[in-house]
Amino acid sequence: MEVPKKGYMSKLDVVNTCPPEAKEKKEGVKYSKAEKITYYSKGTKVNRKMNVILPPDYTTEKKYPVLYYLHGIFNNEDGLLEDGMGTIEIYNNLVKEGKAKEMIIILPDTYAPADGVGVPPSFDPEHVAGYDNFINELINDIMPYVEKHYSVAKGRENTALAGFSMGGRNTLYIGFTHPELFGYLGAFSPAPGVFPIEGEHEGLMKPEELKVKDGKEEPIVKMISVGTKDFVVTNNPETYHNALKDNNEEHIWFTVPGAMHDSDAVSAGYYNFIQYLWKNLDKEEEKEEKENEEKEEETAGPGFEFPDGPLPEWDAPVVMEVPKKGYMSKLEVVNTCPPEAKEKKEGVKYSKAEKITYYSKGTKVNRKMNVILPPDYTTEKKYPVLYYLHGIFNNEDGLLEDGMGTIEIYNNLVKEGKAKEMIIILPDTYAPADGVGVPPSFDPEHVAGYDNFINELINDIMPYVEKHYSVAKGRENTALAGFSMGGRNTLYIGFTHPELFGYLGAFSPAPGVFPIEGEHEGLMKPEELKVKDGKEEPIVKMISVGTKDFVVTNNPETYHNALKDNNEEHIWFTVPGAMHDSDAVSAGYYNFIQYLWKNLDKEEEKDDKKDDDEEVEDAEEVEDEESDEKEVEVGTEGVEEEDSMEEDTNEEDEKEEKDKEEDTDEEDEKEEKKEKDKEEDDKKEEKPDQTNGEFPETQIPDWNAPVVMEVPKKGYMSKLDVVNTCPPEAKEKKEGVKYSKAEKITYYSKGTKVNRKMNVILPPDYTTEKKYPVLYYLHGILNNEDGLLEDGMGTIEIYNNLVKEGKAKEMIIILPNTYAPADGVGVEPGFTQEHFDGYDNFINELINDIMPYVEKHYSVAKGRENTALAGFSMGGRNTLYIGFTHPELFGYLGAFSPAPGVIPTVDALTGEHKGLMKPEDLKVKDGKPEPIVKMISVGTKDFVVSANPESYHKALKDNNEEHIWFTVPGAMHDSDAVSAGYYNFIQYLWKNLDN
Repeated sequence: MEVPKKGYMSKLDVVNTCPPEAKEKKEGVKYSKAEKITYYSKGTKVNRKMNVILPPDYTTEKKYPVLYYLHGIFNNEDGLLEDGMGTIEIYNNLVKEGKAKEMIIILPDTYAPADGVGVPPSFDPEHVAGYDNFINELINDIMPYVEKHYSVAKGRENTALAGFSMGGRNTLYIGFTHPELFGYLGAFSPAPGVFPIEGEHEGLMKPEELKVKDGKEEPIVKMISVGTKDFVVTNNPETYHNALKDNNEEHIWFTVPGAMHDSDAVSAGYYNFIQYLWKNLDKEEEKEEKENEEKEEETAGPGFEFPDGPLPEWDAPVVMEVPKKGYMSKLEVVNTCPPEAKEKKEGVKYSKAEKITYYSKGTKVNRKMNVILPPDYTTEKKYPVLYYLHGIFNNEDGLLEDGMGTIEIYNNLVKEGKAKEMIIILPDTYAPADGVGVPPSFDPEHVAGYDNFINELINDIMPYVEKHYSVAKGRENTALAGFSMGGRNTLYIGFTHPELFGYLGAFSPAPGVFPIEGEHEGLMKPEELKVKDGKEEPIVKMISVGTKDFVVTNNPETYHNALKDNNEEHIWFTVPGAMHDSDAVSAGYYNFIQYLWKNLDKEEEKDDKKDDDEEVEDAEEVEDEESDEKEVEVGTEGVEEEDSMEEDTNEEDEKEEKDKEEDTDEEDEKEEKKEKDKEEDDKKEEKPDQTNGEFPETQIPDWNAPVVMEVPKKGYMSKLDVVNTCPPEAKEKKEGVKYSKAEKITYYSKGTKVNRKMNVILPPDYTTEKKYPVLYYLHGILNNEDGLLEDGMGTIEIYNNLVKEGKAKEMIIILPNTYAPADGVGVEPGFTQEHFDGYDNFINELINDIMPYVEKHYSVAKGRENTALAGFSMGGRNTLYIGFTHPELFGYLGAFSPAPGVIPTVDALTGEHKGLMKPEDLKVKDGKPEPIVKMISVGTKDFVVSANPESYHKALKDNNEEHIWFTVPGAMHDSDAVSAGYYNFIQYLWKNLDN
């Protein structure tokens, strides 16, 4: 720790670490939100993104200083918002304690290649040039944009620059090049490259130039810090520190005990740095700001000019307008979502979001969506469906982000009896007709991809959902809602097809339904935002928006007024204090799903029929039958209408007879189905298991597969009391336990001839004095090296907790990217053999590139007895293939919910697999050593890999390969299934159970 002994920098009692509580959210503290915005860069000639963090009580009445905070290499504008960084929490906590001042924090994307495109990520000069060019992007594009669109206090004394790794390196370069612009500089774990590196980088300046030139003002604060265990940037930060000393540049220099190139190092630097900003440590009164300073007008971004007058005030009024009669009058709408509604509660079962891939006939590409099923989903019951649409520049995961509460609000309300069970579909709503689209922007060319979603939804998504899930059809069982662009599309699609959607919820809907002069021709005129004559009215129509939403501004109110003018009864309300954020979304959603499926009608419902058609009052039945007739006439390509209704006679005395006929028809259909099933079973019995290229079909198991547990009765594998589930507390961080960090590293692959990434998890007290065994842990298809670090997986927590309890040994865990196409590029993701080839080739990547790299760069105990292989889904499939192909390399094998493809099969979801080996080859060849542990597990509700894990289990049994086989009760293809396998598996490793 070296701090100047006099002057402003001597005033803070700098600490070597960030207190953990500084990164925690506390009661009574208002926290900022990171708002992602898109701006046009004149320098790179493309649209680019950055995150903007405003003070919680931001107002245009006040001018705020600005901190530009820069991420590291191979990251983007979201990097400093990752878990553990504490960017928002530290800032707001310190402000609350009076230790920091309010400010605006800008998190830009610092990779800014001059051509707007750049080259593949690597440490090559060609790629690094994109970071070198950021100096121009910052000064010529980002700073002018921020100063134009926000209430900014200008001048170097109100402008700070800080960053981590490559961002810290750029902070030193830009800050000392332009001290007239930046009064405060903080370089946390700065990367090499400011100075020349022989054979690597010609440098941005010489060591003797790292100083303020004569005649320019000194930065008020200069700080450099680094972790004591940072093997990534090694001694480069100290090199910069020594150069500043040699150049007589007063500055702060300290190291962070035990920190690597990680969030501990970042947060320690940041925690100290922001306490220095804006002369916060000077206690003398500040001068009054000039009142004659021109205020910049707030706008919502490029192109948002509206034909209906000026933008609303930042603080719009709190309003609530609900119809006084009819179904929409039945709910006591509230302006905000209660915070506890978004929390997980004891005794409530929570759904899981399952990401699936489907083929879109419209766009001719594979596309993704998330499916949220009820926790006790069963094919014995039919469920209504809510299609829930995200905002612009987002995707199918957008409404699952922290704070949205999509799953928690739904399950909590169902538990309280305030909402009904349903299936919720979260699709990707950017659906360009050519399947490719154009770079993100607010231009009509990009927005056209969202306009086309109406076709994707009706012709591809809805038919897929109705085919693959147990769905109650009809408009009375179908809802549409969305946020921002999703809310805008809800209005457009819902009023265009009221015969398909009975419930519409538009939360903070974006502009574009109506014409915007010079920007968008509009999807309909204001007078057309209504149900056309002869079509049925939606049962519920709702619009809401935050009072501080400067993004969509007065557009939601424009839609509200148009509906009023068109005599369309609807609910309209604002959310106090909410911006274009999760508070606005959750308030709308919380109210909306309580309305769905006639939930507020309190009359008793009759028992559901097997096909789940809900009985209603006589008048409603007639109306529904007429509606169903219309739906059959309108039709939608690809949507199957399973039951056509007979013509309505409109005579009450014929209804009872008709019901009897329908019941008889249902019984006849059941008998026919039984006969068909019997014939198919007979055919299957006659069909040989495997002959001349014919593959045995893998049957999808019952939704509720049995709970099983088979463990060898003798030998090493018999020593652990295997459990079917992972105890929840094993995935929690506990006091007194040191937790590892996942370090993302980049290596060059000789096999694929590209730079590739992997995460490395070292023991908390890793030292080169000791040799550690290694677990290679493989993710599933359509994921990457971060997949097994997602919430709920417990990869780090389970490992460190078990080591602390003495139930597992210390090890190094490697999380590689298992998609390794031979050409380094690959093909579009999908369930095609061409895509699978990239995973099949991973065997070469692992053995020829990854393992040699790990053994060279880390303190590794070599040999099969010190090397384990495990994985989930596609990773589990590859574990079996690689492990039984090379038992001389891997002593422990764990396949959790392994995907099809090791042995020949025709899978219901992914099609035909020729197989990587025959069932009789899934064994250790003569003369090779047996793996010490072999384990296979799967969830009882896993409809994704279905019976494939059991097929592998049976093949091993047939081949006399002793192994552990168990199922995880209630788990789907999800983190519960993964963590159960992993929790048991790592207790076996390294002969841990031998006493």
